[in-house]
Amino acid sequence: MDWYQVVESRRSVRSYRSDPVPEEALARILRAAQLAPSWKNSQGWEVIVIQSREQIEKLGALLGGNPRGVDFRTLPVMLALVMNPDASGHKNGMDYYLVDAGICGEHIVLAAQAEGLGTCWIGWLDEAPVKRLLGIPEPWRLVMLTPLGYPAAQSEPRPRKAVETFVHKDRW
Repeated sequence: MDWYQVVESRRSVRSYRSDPVPEEALARILRAAQLAPSWKNSQGWEVIVIQSREQIEKLGALLGGNPRGVDFRTLPVMLALVMNPDASGHKNGMDYYLVDAGICGEHIVLAAQAEGLGTCWIGWLDEAPVKRLLGIPEPWRLVMLTPLGYPAAQSEPRPRKAVETFVHKDRW
C-alpha cells in the first residue's frame, strides 16, 4: 500500500477481531513512533503496550461512557501514548508537547493502517483514573489511547470537507 492509500483508507475502528497482532507488525508500528519528529528532537514520549486481557477490560470499564465507544471484548492490544510536558518547548502560550504527541500519534495510526490494522484515537477520557491504572507518574500526561487490532468489519469513509473550503492562499 503506498502512502496515499494508507492515508485515504484509514478509518476510526471501534470493533475488532480477537486475532493477535503479530509481534513484527507491532515492532514496526513502535519503530514509526520512534521516528516521529519532535521539538529539538526531544522525543518526549513513552508508549505503553497493553496486551493483558485484565488490563484491557479495566480500561474498557474506565472508558465506558462514550456512546460511540470501542468494543473492548475482543480487542487484542491497546496503546497508550504518554508525553512529558517538560521535554518539549512552551512558547507564546503553546505547549509543544501536544504538537509532538499529535505527530507521534499519527505515525502510530498510519503505520498501523499500513500493516492492515485498525486504530481509533481516544482522547475523550478522564485522565486521572487511567493514569492510576497504568502507573503513569507525574508530570507525564496521557494524551492518547488507541485500540490496535484487525477490524471486525470495513467501514465506509465519512464525508470530508472539500479542500477549497479550508485552504487559503497567501492569507486568510
